[in-house]
Amino acid sequence: MEGKPIRIIRKDLEGKTNIFEQASFDIGAATIQSERPGKTKNEDSYFHTKSGLGIFDGVGGHLGGDIASGVASKFLFERVMEIETDPNKPIEDIKRELKIRIEQAHAHVRSAGKLSEEGPATTADVVIFRKDEMGLTRAVIGHVGDSRVYILKSSGHLSLITVDDSLAVLVLKSRYGLSEREIERIQDKVDGGGAPETEAERFYSKNRSVITDALGGPECKVKIYAPLVEDGDTLIAVTDGVSDNVDDADFVDSCGGNESGEKKSFKLTQLSLSKSREGSPRSKKDDMTAVIVNVKFNK
Repeated sequence: MEGKPIRIIRKDLEGKTNIFEQASFDIGAATIQSERPGKTKNEDSYFHTKSGLGIFDGVGGHLGGDIASGVASKFLFERVMEIETDPNKPIEDIKRELKIRIEQAHAHVRSAGKLSEEGPATTADVVIFRKDEMGLTRAVIGHVGDSRVYILKSSGHLSLITVDDSLAVLVLKSRYGLSEREIERIQDKVDGGGAPETEAERFYSKNRSVITDALGGPECKVKIYAPLVEDGDTLIAVTDGVSDNVDDADFVDSCGGNESGEKKSFKLTQLSLSKSREGSPRSKKDDMTAVIVNVKFNK
């Protein structure tokens, strides 16, 4: 499932076609099953296409997490393939359609849950690369849960794009009155390997893995992001089995440079596995999945 070039028509502000630009997405993925005793299935799922991807983490504690992630992945893979048949669809239409499709996947997972007493659930992050109305390339992201999407610049600067649907984030907003920017700073510090010092940071550290939204769950509010993507950027999508074990420096070390998306994904998941065995406060035995995209523009 190698990433393949996709040709996209760029239009200027007057809506006239003025250039053809080719963007190449080298996409690779890797997944590792949890080493937790008694764990018999990998509950993560993923897909990638020529200009898109999806990553899903069956929610722990729910029967059939592997069913939930598998159902969502199959349904949304087919929908992303449909969207790719029209590479010139306006980006605002892509945002609306992606939100609707993820909500439909939620309904499919709930239907599958009738086979299980507790009901399966899964996180979801789905990414489609497209040009906006000004000809800039963006990653349109549909997000539910606590799997994550990062962008690593060629300069080495790492940015977390998505905001976790976690109990910790909810309480930081309601009880502590923190803004999204302040919560992002706490996430950057604690997830980046910094020791929690304040009460809010300690609460986040202890409760960040408890999620409030999931496909198939009681709540499923789809958030849409559309960050700018530039030549040489690396987009990184991971389940929390990766993001809970590695810090920002690990992401940069594993995902920087000129290696293929496949090699970067392998390195990142192997590093996460190694960290999970250390027995440190961050160590967590969980399924670990990464889908990584090297973005290249032909001038």
